[in-house]
Amino acid sequence: MDRNHPDYDRFYKIRPLIESIRKTCLEETPGELQSVDEHIIPYKGRCKMKYYNPRKPDKWGLKVIARCGRNGFVHDFWMCDGMAPKVENSIGFFAADV
Repeated sequence: MDRNHPDYDRFYKIRPLIESIRKTCLEETPGELQSVDEHIIPYKGRCKMKYYNPRKPDKWGLKVIARCGRNGFVHDFWMCDGMAPKVENSIGFFAADV
């Protein structure tokens, strides 16, 4: 598939692993209080999806947007690849769950 195509997936090699982990996270019943935050998975290797933030302790890494419960458990996440997420609901990403 062409890299400029909107359905191109940069994580296609590890997508089955990501979806397996995400499915397990979604099976947990979320609590009443939740938050959405970005996390950086430290990584200094070669990768086009790597982000750089000079103000963070881990300056290089993979960016993840996560919906977490009050106890710190991740209920849902999205691996950032530099492209906008495909939102199915018109109210926004994660907004239907929060």
